Amino acid sequence: MFDEEKLKSISGNSNELSIVSYDVNSIQKYIFQTSNIKAIMGSSKIIEEFDQKIESMNEYVVTAVGGTGMIIVPVNREEELKEKIKTLFYQTVPGGEITLSSVRFKKRELIDGIQNVNNYTISPTIAGIKFENMDGKNSYSDIFKILSSEMQRQKSLNKPKMPLFEDVQRCELCGVMPASSIQDSPDRDEGKLYICSACKLKIDKGKEKIHDDNYAGELADICLSEMDKNWLGFIKVDINNLGNLYSSIKNANEFKEKSKKIEDIISNSIKQVVKDFSLNGKYLVPIHGGDDLFMIVPASKVIDIFKTLSLLLKSLDQMKLSFSAGVGISNIKMPIKFIFESAESLISSAKKAAYRSNNNENFVAFKVISSNSIDPVTEGILYEDEKTKNIYKLGFGISVSQFFEDLEFVRNLREQKLIPFLQKTYSCIKDRYEIAGLNVNYFFARSRIGKVIEDPIDFFNKFALKENLQSENEKIVYESKIPYLLELSRLWG
Repeated sequence: MFDEEKLKSISGNSNELSIVSYDVNSIQKYIFQTSNIKAIMGSSKIIEEFDQKIESMNEYVVTAVGGTGMIIVPVNREEELKEKIKTLFYQTVPGGEITLSSVRFKKRELIDGIQNVNNYTISPTIAGIKFENMDGKNSYSDIFKILSSEMQRQKSLNKPKMPLFEDVQRCELCGVMPASSIQDSPDRDEGKLYICSACKLKIDKGKEKIHDDNYAGELADICLSEMDKNWLGFIKVDINNLGNLYSSIKNANEFKEKSKKIEDIISNSIKQVVKDFSLNGKYLVPIHGGDDLFMIVPASKVIDIFKTLSLLLKSLDQMKLSFSAGVGISNIKMPIKFIFESAESLISSAKKAAYRSNNNENFVAFKVISSNSIDPVTEGILYEDEKTKNIYKLGFGISVSQFFEDLEFVRNLREQKLIPFLQKTYSCIKDRYEIAGLNVNYFFARSRIGKVIEDPIDFFNKFALKENLQSENEKIVYESKIPYLLELSRLWG
């Protein structure tokens, strides 16, 4: 499973070895503590640099990426290594927190696998994470379950930080650490900003990352058209079914190879998108590590970029993997943290749809985030009586193929100047099912919608009010796609 020669060289005469694991706590919270672009990008760079320092240690480093890692050492060096990692972390990642855990194994277990799984007991549920029973058939998977279980146990023991006293001047960027210096702030009329040493380092690192990777220096730079002056596009991608992939892995080398392949697919996809759309200086990637990707791009190109990205990520099919995505546009005045949290909610919605599907499909959830949109995933009632209910859903996951089909339909409506027909239809569906059908049919007959869709019944049943089999309280529930289609029409301003 693990490199036998390395294990023998580090163990000496000892028959027991320890796998020390680390996990940076709440990485996304650490990155988005502030809405300052440079501090956000600097936070991402700082985590990357910490992983790189771990990787370069003169130890048997199994993996170190995305703020998580595993290192194998003799048991007599277990505590020494933990202190070494802690010291390195707090020197490199000021303001961050890390959890360390360790599990001891016999040397032969790390070479041949765990023969007697009864020697290791893990709780069926720890911190909300469920583990299947170990069966000894897949030794690497068994070890991974044990390590994950211990890590979650250690995380559950973490004590919350003590709050700052009220009379301490807090950092005006993160609001957590005590301020230690004053910086010029071109975004504020006062011109000065009180910040902590951690945020100062983040800003400095962010400037380096923005320069090195040709990112946008400010949100206003992410602009290719008039629309982009008021709106930002965002894309968040997360890989599905990784648990199934990793549970089939037999050894550490295979784990590294497959993890690297996923990383390469995502990295190469980003590079190709940047090249195809001439995005140098016009985009940001605050998060990119392992199976996770978050991009901020010009709103006017977000769908075209996502379409290209989707095609490039199709190579994940070879590994029997799919992806879920949260895609949308947001008012440029929204804090990046809020945009990211909205993207996270959309990803969650897309993943729920993916898990309900029997096929290895890609799923996406789309939403326009404006100043009056608090929750990106919403369900509203259009009409309700004692027997029926008309509802609409926004930000709910659908297959990527269905999303682009709907988008093409709206694009055709727009080209034919038929978006007002959707608006009229929206007013009709706020009524009883039968009355809504009559009114939609009336407007259908008086419009030019036949150029795009010929059958009024087909239009009504597919888009206006479709019967939802998941009825509640014995009511018949009809779901409308009209509000969602109107959301899509906003992509063109």
